[in-house]
Parts: sequence; structure tokens; C-alpha cells
Amino acid sequence: MTADPAAAPGTPREPVAAATQPAACAAVQLLVHARDGVVATDAQGLVTEWNPSAERMLGWLRAEAIGQPLSALVVPVHPAESHETGLEPYLRSGAARGLDGLLEIDVLRRDGRQITLELSIFSLPGQSGEASGIFLRDVSERQSTQKAVRQSEARYRSLVEHLGEGMAVIQDGRVAFTNARAIAIMRVDAATVVGADYLPWLHPDDRPLAAQRQHARQRGDDVPRRYELRRLDEDGTVRWLDVHATAVPWEGRPATMAFFSDISASKVTTEALRVSEERYRAVVEHLSEGMIVIQDEKVVYANPRAAEIAGLPLAQMQQIGFLTRIHPDDQALVLDRQRRRLAGEQPPDHYELRLLLPGDVVRWIAIGVAVVPWGGKPAALTFFTDVTERKAMLEEIRVSEERLRAVVEHAGEGTLVAIDLDKPVFVNARALQIMRMTREELEQQGYLHLLHPDDLPMVVERRRRRLAGDPVVGRYEVRLMDRDGGVRWIDMGTTVVPWSGQKATLTFFTDVSRRKALEARLRDTLAERETILENSLVGIAFLTQDRKLRWANRAMTRIFRSDRAMRLDPDWQSVDFQSFFPRPEDYARAGAEIKARMRAQLTFEGELQLRRGDGTLFWASITGKAVNASDAAHGTVWTVMDITERKALEVALQRTSSEREAIFGSVLVGIAFNVNRHIRWVNDKFVEMMGYSREELTGRSSRMLYPDDESYTREGVLTLQHLQRDGSYISERQMVRKNGERIWVQLAGRCVFGKNPEAGAIWTFLDITDRKRAEDDVRAALERQQELNVLRSRFVAMTSHEFRTPLATILSSAELIRHYRDRMSEAETQEVLDGVEAGVQRMTGMLDRMLLIGKADAQMLDFQPLPLDLRALCQRCVAEARSQYPGRADDIVLEYQCTRGTGAFDEKLLRHVLGNLLSNAVKYSPAGGAVRLRVTDQGEGWAFEVSDHGIGIPLQEQGHLFESFHRASNVGDIPGTGLGLAIVKKAVEVHGGTIEVRSEAGDGCCFKVRIG
Repeated sequence: MTADPAAAPGTPREPVAAATQPAACAAVQLLVHARDGVVATDAQGLVTEWNPSAERMLGWLRAEAIGQPLSALVVPVHPAESHETGLEPYLRSGAARGLDGLLEIDVLRRDGRQITLELSIFSLPGQSGEASGIFLRDVSERQSTQKAVRQSEARYRSLVEHLGEGMAVIQDGRVAFTNARAIAIMRVDAATVVGADYLPWLHPDDRPLAAQRQHARQRGDDVPRRYELRRLDEDGTVRWLDVHATAVPWEGRPATMAFFSDISASKVTTEALRVSEERYRAVVEHLSEGMIVIQDEKVVYANPRAAEIAGLPLAQMQQIGFLTRIHPDDQALVLDRQRRRLAGEQPPDHYELRLLLPGDVVRWIAIGVAVVPWGGKPAALTFFTDVTERKAMLEEIRVSEERLRAVVEHAGEGTLVAIDLDKPVFVNARALQIMRMTREELEQQGYLHLLHPDDLPMVVERRRRRLAGDPVVGRYEVRLMDRDGGVRWIDMGTTVVPWSGQKATLTFFTDVSRRKALEARLRDTLAERETILENSLVGIAFLTQDRKLRWANRAMTRIFRSDRAMRLDPDWQSVDFQSFFPRPEDYARAGAEIKARMRAQLTFEGELQLRRGDGTLFWASITGKAVNASDAAHGTVWTVMDITERKALEVALQRTSSEREAIFGSVLVGIAFNVNRHIRWVNDKFVEMMGYSREELTGRSSRMLYPDDESYTREGVLTLQHLQRDGSYISERQMVRKNGERIWVQLAGRCVFGKNPEAGAIWTFLDITDRKRAEDDVRAALERQQELNVLRSRFVAMTSHEFRTPLATILSSAELIRHYRDRMSEAETQEVLDGVEAGVQRMTGMLDRMLLIGKADAQMLDFQPLPLDLRALCQRCVAEARSQYPGRADDIVLEYQCTRGTGAFDEKLLRHVLGNLLSNAVKYSPAGGAVRLRVTDQGEGWAFEVSDHGIGIPLQEQGHLFESFHRASNVGDIPGTGLGLAIVKKAVEVHGGTIEVRSEAGDGCCFKVRIG
């Protein structure tokens, strides 16, 4: 290196001795290629050398730096720092004494950017005095890294000491380290922790597990990292700890680092937190308002309601700018307020603007905006609501308010608001009616004088306490005094409400004098009920849980006792129930049946032959029911009716049963008699209709006639409701024959006795299966018509969208030629004509595809199979795809693995199949990746597979993939008509083949065609 500026690299030097020329050239090359900046100064501190690395570091070109004072080029950020380091005198004077070695200092580049330089300054001998050399190295990145390391260490120390969790290091079964939080959680003496055995701190039941996992972890075994243990405090308190332990090296030896926290209280709150988080997510996702977060003019978050209002799919909304749907006339206002808000100003947070939706539909939205942190940067949180209809609804709101006032004024309850004790500020008409005062009288006299003297102190005291915030009963009853001396009861509910900035009491009250009178009558009625029960002709008894007779009415005495016994007070506690039955085995059988019914929480109903107290036998109808079906401890209630005479009548009735059988057996509808959903009797037509024998039906549950338990239960509840309400029921339902065949029946039922289905019901069944089938055919025809309407809508939408672009191109090209032909070059004219031709070809292609799909739907597709060189066709299809997408030509690969070279195919249709699948594969994989056509033998046929690594097809939409005009929801702005795959499927089917697809959204797809 030389102090002579003329000897710098690229500058001709004076001739030197031949022996020194190689060394000088080497020094020049070192200066040029050195990665560090190299600067030389003369004795006056002027720059004599400035290599390219110095140019890159400080931004000054060599030509600008040479001859300048170094202090003007290397400018310290902090002048005080330059004085302390001794650099300032050197930069001013060039004197380098005492500065040999390394020096770091922050300086400013020419562009004002701050960097940190490491300087190595050394002396150079020269002819005109002592010169200096400086090596410069940009250590800004190293300084940032060291600063981050220091900050990290400080944060680590602060984190460990202030960690919300306890932290401990266990080595050789002893505590090697703990933080302050660990000592607080474990409640132990900090002076005795290090070196202590940690196991005695744990619950005795958890110590073996903790020791076992500790040893296994030190051996390197795979043990759970997170688990829960119990801490046993010295006072016997047991607390739960959540522990996260892992093996770590500690001072060169293996140890276990454990983080733990007291979760005794969190166990109670965990469920509440989970519910709260679910509610938060549900609120955000189901907000009636749209919610978006805008950052850098991009939508970084949007809830479903926002996408619905904006008329955009959720995924697309997050990919495009937020101005997309804002009306052009409002965009400047939105941008200005967005800029001002992010700059710290406070523009209006709530205002209204317009959205411009497809089809030039304008909607008004009301928005509220706030600046929030999002991902470490400020963002605009915006809530918005569609208020298009709000302006039209203002009049309706006004009318609604008038209606509300009318409702309050004419409500069935009295409403009164009072700020002062006896001066109401609001009262409705019903309140005046109950108090029997006019509004003027109330304003002059107040209302307290109406209260009964015994109730007035309670009302005043409760009002005082309520206004003071004390807990007070909110609803109670008081008495009003009428002018004629009469007393009326009112039920009142009172609460504290704000009213014109003050606390007021809001009271709702109702005249309950009539209810009070009814309560008195009810008490009298209960006494009458006791009299009725005692004098009932039906025996009524109450049995305890242990089957002891607690109470029975007089009728029970008459039924079971002799006349002598009736004159005595019966001792029901000593009754022997077995004595009521003719034989012990009758008692045992009835007892078993009763026990089974009660265990199943069912009512026992039966007719039994019993013995009276005088030894005579009689027939009784017995009903037993648990007082509480879910709790047998409440006992059971029994009714006994002497039906001896009815039994005699049944014998007589039996004589006429043959006539009934003849009548019911000859009708054309099925008839059944059911009791509690059990079949008691059926006619011949019902047996024929359901396919069961009479014996298979009689006594069985009607569940056997229903398709499943759900329908059996549902129809049972509905039927019971109608029978209890109307006594009859008509319906249509599906039932199952014995052979599994399902039939539709129209059934009609009527209770045998009034509206009591428990006494049984007569049902008629009419087979309406043929009628139902006819209805289904009509319904199917309607559904097909609806499908045609949907298809027509898709066609209109597709044509209006796909034809608009080429038509716009043709129109604009025609206008260019018409107005600017004389100013256009031949190449420009040809380019415009090429655009017209491309637009026409695109429209022609779409029309051809629509005509082709129309022919396929009409079964008129022209199919002419001929021997075809399959390999050559596949190669042409791949070549066409590469030419169509020249930027992706290398991605399109053909794998022809057939042993046969020719086959019988319609070349035009097969070419469309392969060409469309290849084009789709490239088009729908915008991120690149291989597109592969694989052709293989499959028995006597062929298999064609086209696979890609593109956006894939959502699983739920694959069922509609081959429908005309259908396009997947994730295609975004990728053009297409939705006809290609429909034509592909038709072309494959006329070849007698099949097509299937394997795909998932975001994971590419593979179409497989099998022919032959």
C-alpha cells in the first residue's frame, strides 16, 4: 500500500524497479478484492486510498473520498463517544498515535443509515510524514446478535426468577436448584431446599411413581413428560401440582428439570374457561355483524358474516384487498381515514359507506373501526352491519315505539315508577285502574295512603333498603284499602332502575284478590275431597315401601270385611295379604307380577279372584301405581273394585263373540283392539295385511309392526296425546310386515271409553302403499324439474360470464381499428386482429362444447371407434398441452407402459378426454409440480391416469364434479366453463368405460379412466 493517491488501483503508477512490480500488483489486487474496507490517510488526515469494500460500507465512491478529510467521511453517531475513544482527534488531524489495535464505534453512512464498524488502525511510513492505514469491518450484525444474546440472558434470568411456575432441578434424587416461585408453591424453608430429598414433599401415594419416573428418565427411558402429583403440606393439606419434567444436563451430569404449578383452584375453573373459550369462538363465528381485521390494506381475518355481507367466499376475501367491494365513490374516504387512524390521529370511528356487489347492487353498511395490535403490528379492527333496510325501517320503528307505549299503557299489570317515596314519575292506565284513582288524584295525593296500615311500614322499609343496595325480597303481597272500606290483595314485584339519571323503583303489580278467594275455596275443597275418598264406592288404599297397609278408605272395608268387622275400627297394620287370595300359589304369582311391574316403573292392572273376610270369593279389578315412578320410597296407591257382577255379564257377552267375529272378519280393512300398545284382538284382514298369524300377534307389543325403536316411540307419544285430547286419532304411517316388507297404512283409532286410552282403543288399518308410490312418483318428477331449473340457471350464469371477456376483447379491438388504424403499425394491427381471432376461437370452442354436451345428453353423440395408434395419440396430446402452457412444458410427463400399441377408439372423443384432463391438471396446479399422464394395460382394456399436485377438489363436492356447469368452490379466479369434465364423462361412457377421481383439497388430484 502507498500513500500516493495516484497509485490507487486502476490509476497508472510511476515506473518502479522491476523487482518490486509483482509485489505492487499483488497489493493492488488485495485492495480490490479485500472483504474488509481498507483506507489510507496522509499525515494531514486526508484520504489517499479507498478500496471497493469501503465504498460499499460507507456509501462514498473512491473518486469522492480521495483527498477528503477522513472525519468528513467516517461520521460518529455519538460525538461524545468519539472523544472518549480518542477517535475524534484522529479523524480531525489524522494523528494515529496510541490507536493501534481494534476499535468499535457507531458511524453514519452517506445515506444516513447507522452501522457499527470495527477499526484496526496502524501507522504507515511515508515521504511526506507519518501516514495511517485503517481496516474497516461492518460488525452491525454481530453487535445485534451479541445484544440479543445479552438481552436473552437477562430475560432468562428474569424469567426464571419471576416465572409464574415453580422450577426445580433434581439430580441424584436431590434438589440441585429451585426458583423463588418453587419455594413459594412447595411452602418450604428456602435455606434447606438445595440438597434436600424432594420425595417427602409429595403425597405418600405418589412418591413411588415419582421416584420410578425419575430413575427411568435418567436411564433415557421414554416416560410421560407431563403429569399431575399431589403435594402434602405440613398441616396435612393436599394440593394438586401440574408437573412438566424433562431430562437435561446440569453441570456436566444428567438431571431432571421440572416446572410445576399449583392447579388445585384451576381444576374448578378449567371447565368454566373451556366454556368461556367456546362461547368466545361461537360469538365471533356467529356474530350477526361482519368482523374483519385489515393490515397493510389486506384482509388478514374475516368472520363468516363478513364474507356473507361482502358476497365473497371466506378464503377469497382473505386473499384480496379490502377495497374490492367498497363503492368507488367511497374508497378515497376509507383510505384517508385508514391512513389517519394508523398515523395516530382520531378520525370518526363510526360511519356509513356503500358496497358495490356483483350486478351493480349497492348495499349500505354501518361500520365501527378501532386500531388494535395484530401480529405485532397495528391493524384496523372493523365491525360492520348491513343497514340498507334500516332507512326504510325508520318509520316502522317509530310506529313500533308507539305500539310499545300502547302495550305499556294497556298492559294487564299495573306499572309504576317512583323516584320520591310517594310521587310516581310514571304510571300506566292499568295501575290507575287497580288503585281506583285518576292521574290527577295520584299526583295530588300520592299512593301510600292506599296501603293497609299493617303493610305500610314494611313497604317503606323495603324501599329504603332496596335503594341502599341491600338484598331485599323482590316479590310479595300487600293489601289496598278502598274508599268504601273494602280490602283488596295485590301481588307486586319491585326492582331498582335508573330513571333520568337517578335511582328509581319500578313496580309491577296485579290484583290477586280473586286468587286469594280461590285459595280459600281450595282449602275447603281439600276437606271435601277427604270426604269423597272416604265415601267412594271404589276401595282405595296406600301401601308403604315395605308393603305395609298405611291407609284405606271405608269402601276397602266394605269390600274385604264382614258386617261385624265394619262396625269395628280395622287395624290395617296387621293385615295378612295372603289371606285375601284363594290359594298360596295365587298370592305368589300375583306378587311376582306386581313386583316386576313396579321395578319397571309401570302401572299394575289386573283382574284377580280374591277372598273376603267371611271366606266368600269374589272378582276384583285391581290397579296399583307408584306415587313417584322414579322413587319407590314414596309407596304405592291401590284401587280395588268389586267386578263380580261384571264378570257375570262378560260370560253373557262371550255368547255373542261369534257374531262379532263374523262381522269383523268380513270387512275389507284391518281391525285391532289394543290396550297399552299391546294387541288383544285382530280380525282376519289385519292378519292377512301384516303376514303374521293371529297367535303371533295376540298379546304381543305393537313394536313388532314398526321399522325401528325411534319411530315406535315417536308415534306412540303423538298417538297418546291425540287420544287423551280428542279420544280419537287418524294418521298415515309406515309399518313392517313379517317378511320385512314396508307398507304404508292409513290408521284410525278411537278410545273404547271416552278419552281414556288406557282402557283400550279400536284401530282400523287401510293399505295405502300404492297411493304412496304414486305420490312419490309425482314428487320425483317435481325434483327433476327443479334440477332442470338449476341447470338452466348455471347455463345462464356461465354464458354471461365466459362470453363477456372475449366479446369485450372483440369490441375493444374493433374500436382500436376504427379510430386508430391510420396511426397503427402493421405489427400492431396484426396483434389486434390476432386478439379478435382468439376471442372468436374461444367463443367457438365454448359453443362447440355446449353443442357436444347437448348431443351427449340427447344420446346423439357421434361415436366412431377405429383402430388407433394409442402411443402416438398420447404423445400428440402431451405435445399440445406443452404448447398450450409453454412455461410448464417441462412439468408435463408421459409414462406409456402398454404392451399393446393399438386399440379401437374414437380418436376425436379420446383426444378430448386426455386433452381436457391434462389442461385441467396444469391449470389447477398454479404452484407448479409434475403433471403426469400414465397409460397402462388392464386385462383386455386400458387405464389412463392423469395426476397433479395442485389445489385439489373438496371431498364434499366430488359428487357433483361431472355435472354440467359445476365448478369447485376453491377454483378462485381460474377461468373455466364447468363443461369439460361433463363431456369427458360422456365420452368415456360411450367407450364403455368408467372414470373416477381421488383428491383432497390442497393435495392435488388423480383422474383414472378405464376403457375395455
